[in-house]
Amino acid sequence: MIRSIYFLSALFLLPGCSGGGSSSGSGATGTASGSLEVTEKVSLPVGSTSGPYKVTVPDGAVSLTIMADGLDAGDIDIPTLTDPEGWNLLSDGFSSDPIGVNTTQFPGQSVVAFTVPHSKDYSFIPGEWSFSVTHYDSSDGAPRDVLIYTVIKGAPGTVIDTNIWLVGLSDYQGEGDPNLQALLDRYKTSIGSTGLTAGEMKIIELTDETAQRLTYVDIGSDANGNLQGDGLDELFRLSSKSDNNYINIFLVSNISQFGVLGIAGGIPGPQLLQGTSHSGIVVNTFGGLSYLTGDMIRVQGDTMAHELGHYLGLFHTTEWAGTQFDPLSDTPECSRAVYDSDGDGLVSSDECKTVDGPNLMFWSAASFAQEYFSPMQSEVVSLAPAVR
Repeated sequence: MIRSIYFLSALFLLPGCSGGGSSSGSGATGTASGSLEVTEKVSLPVGSTSGPYKVTVPDGAVSLTIMADGLDAGDIDIPTLTDPEGWNLLSDGFSSDPIGVNTTQFPGQSVVAFTVPHSKDYSFIPGEWSFSVTHYDSSDGAPRDVLIYTVIKGAPGTVIDTNIWLVGLSDYQGEGDPNLQALLDRYKTSIGSTGLTAGEMKIIELTDETAQRLTYVDIGSDANGNLQGDGLDELFRLSSKSDNNYINIFLVSNISQFGVLGIAGGIPGPQLLQGTSHSGIVVNTFGGLSYLTGDMIRVQGDTMAHELGHYLGLFHTTEWAGTQFDPLSDTPECSRAVYDSDGDGLVSSDECKTVDGPNLMFWSAASFAQEYFSPMQSEVVSLAPAVR
């Protein structure tokens, strides 16, 4: 199972996946190197597929991103994506796709996003690309409207702009808060290992009744069956209050399941779309900013960068069981068959310390620095729509 949850240590195994969800609305804006365009709005009955939709990628473009926002639909998938030479990059199941692991057909998601290339192991070529969209399932079996977006990016980026949402953090000391500043400084340092630079950073303090309730975010209940906690659905929809297209990072007092450091709204998330139930990243402060010790500031600053990596399209280099790995050929794989020295059925950061444990995108945090990023990982994030 593909996870976008970052864990405190290998001792705390919790269920959860990145996936889809219903949204309360989407706004479309542009980026410095590409613009978000509504390709189509369609009404899809359950079990139906629309398309193929065609998009022409010009010479010199570096990436194409497709996003389908099902608003309140149950499960939206991108089942086919064909390049100009007629090669279909996707298959009936993501585990056997020619391009390796992805979430275009992940169960339950009503907002799906995909950027090509998500690995430089295959070529990205100009010309006419085509894709289709499927409404796989919904709770009441009714048709749903789906908004389909495309982004063509003309050049790699290096700068990421961020909204930092302080959700009901009563110990926030206002502008210049030393703990927040230390956390953001660590985040800036950590994303530097990816080749990114922090650009504009907007602090948004939420203190109303909703914020007081969501500061302890519940990820245990999933009434709409989108494989994401209902508390996250509501939290990420708060991004509709934003007047920009930055990445949203929500700092909360606590996350309901023990040991969870942070969660991303998707791999990749719906970049440039505010107000969906997947438009963001949540990071645990374990009680509030004043509760973060020096070590936890380091860990949580790195968690912000780790979840940003997910949101821009990166998977864990190795998953907890040591049997699933990212699609990039230049990241080592810590196989359970080789490295599970204590035989507990998972691979810890300590067991993988000589392999990919030091990589920022390893599945769990570590007592040692996790600052390594491979050239392919850096390339993937540079092609993401939100990176300018």
